[in-house]
Amino acid sequence: MLWAEFGWLVRDYRSEIGDKLKELFDTFLSNTDHPPWALQAGVALFVFFGGALVVYPDLLNWMQTLRAGDMEAKFATSSNRIPTSN
Repeated sequence: MLWAEFGWLVRDYRSEIGDKLKELFDTFLSNTDHPPWALQAGVALFVFFGGALVVYPDLLNWMQTLRAGDMEAKFATSSNRIPTSN
């Protein structure tokens, strides 16, 4: 049922969604007066995190929490131990 409600919302707001997607596309290509901030920010984030993973390849293994302002994401720790039955 959730998918049907999502479909109704998309159908009702399709023109607004289309306008926002066109604006986002224009910022990537800088077709209008919009500066290409979205593309520059995406490339900068990719280079930053890619460089961090090159320098510290096990970075994702020991990261347990990620905080941004009031939000916090906690990641589960994985275990290499395989349970055995007696």
